Amino acid sequence: MMEPGSSRCEGRARPGGAAACLLALFLVAAIPGWTEDLEELLQRGGLEPARREEVRALFAEAASQGVPQGLLLPRLEEGLAKRVPAGRLVRVIERELGFLLAARGILQEEAGALAREEAAWARTANLLAGGLPAREVRSLVRTAARRPRDFRESTYLYVALLEWGLPSEEARVLLEALLDSALPGAEFAGVVELLAAGRSARIPPGRLVERIREALPQSRSLEDLEKRVLY
Repeated sequence: MMEPGSSRCEGRARPGGAAACLLALFLVAAIPGWTEDLEELLQRGGLEPARREEVRALFAEAASQGVPQGLLLPRLEEGLAKRVPAGRLVRVIERELGFLLAARGILQEEAGALAREEAAWARTANLLAGGLPAREVRSLVRTAARRPRDFRESTYLYVALLEWGLPSEEARVLLEALLDSALPGAEFAGVVELLAAGRSARIPPGRLVERIREALPQSRSLEDLEKRVLY
C-alpha cells in the first residue's frame, strides 16, 4: 500500500523537482481508474525520490496517451526485481512506452479491432522490442489479422519459423496457408516440430514446406497433417 505522505512531492530541494513532481501527480490523479499498484512498486523498489518522480512522469505520460498502466507495470516490476540500476530502468520503461505506442499505430492501421485488445497490443510491442523490423511486424500483423482469435499463436509461429531457418517471405506464405486452413491455432506450434521431423527424414526444406502447404487444405488436425506430409 501507499505509505503515508507518499502522495506529496519528493526531492523538492532539486531545482524544478517540485514542479515536475506536482505535474506528474496531477496527471496521475486526473486519469480515471488509476490504481495504487505503481506507488506500491515504487515504495518497495527502493528508488531514490528523484528517480520515483521520473517513473511517475513516464507512467502519467503513458496514461495520458491511452496506454494502460498494466502494459508497463510488468516491465517495471521485472526491472526492480532484477535490481536494474535506476537510470537504466527509467530508460527501459521509456523505451517500452515507445514500442507500445508504435505497436498501437500498426494495429490501428493493419488490424482494426485488435488495437483494442491488450494482449495483441502487448504481443506486437514485444515483436518490435525483440528486434523485428517495423515493416516486417506490419506485414505480420496484416497477415495474422485474418484470424484474430489466433493472433498470438500466429505471431509466435512466425518467429519460430524464422528461427528454424525459413526466409521471412516463405514464413509469411506458410503462415497464410495455415490461417486459411482448418488447423486450430492451438496446434500451430506443432508445425515447427513437423519441420524438424521432415528434416530428420531428409526431406529438402523447400519440398518440405511445399508438402505442408499442399496437405493443409485436406488436414483437420496436426496429426492429420503429419501423416500427409511425412508418410
